[in-house]
Amino acid sequence: MAAANLSAVLRAPAHPMAKAGYGKRDAPDQAPRRADDFAGLEPREAAIAGYIDRLPEGAAIGYKVLAEELPDYGQQACRSALDRLTRAGHLRRIRVHLAQADGRRRWVTRTYFSRTARDADWWAAHVRFVRGLDAPGQPPAPAAAAPPDNWTRTRPDNRTRLLRDTRRHHRSPVRFRCCLRLRPRLRPRRVVRGTRRRPGRGTC
Repeated sequence: MAAANLSAVLRAPAHPMAKAGYGKRDAPDQAPRRADDFAGLEPREAAIAGYIDRLPEGAAIGYKVLAEELPDYGQQACRSALDRLTRAGHLRRIRVHLAQADGRRRWVTRTYFSRTARDADWWAAHVRFVRGLDAPGQPPAPAAAAPPDNWTRTRPDNRTRLLRDTRRHHRSPVRFRCCLRLRPRLRPRRVVRGTRRRPGRGTC
């Protein structure tokens, strides 16, 4: 298996490129490359992931192309490996709308690769960032890790935050007036207006 990994790295520069607008894209904010980046994967998935990681942007990384460049694995093996890399959070196919040279626009599918495993929330945010759509038919990304049992998060509501700001910024006239203007909306008070006596007149 080590020989297979070495041969994959040596063949990486001669890897075919995809059509313009397609192919591999590097995900942002990845950790620096290390020897144990894919130690948590199976040997086959780790070897293919290491090969894809060293490919330049725009390289064709479909399962048929990978099977031609990696003779140790067939098309079915490469296809299963790509699905497992998607489930592990290293791979995601995203459809983006690009403008052509003639002014028309078309949908293209780009495969984003990250040596750092990402969860479903991260990939969903990245899809929104590139203004694309999650490609249909691919396995789901791993779910986000749940917080520990002893971890609690409290967020004050608007009423509590407003009253706290009123006490904290009572020395600031502008901030204090803003707080007082909004305070009756949260805590309505009933105002009873009385009748004022006119000077010089009594009551019957």
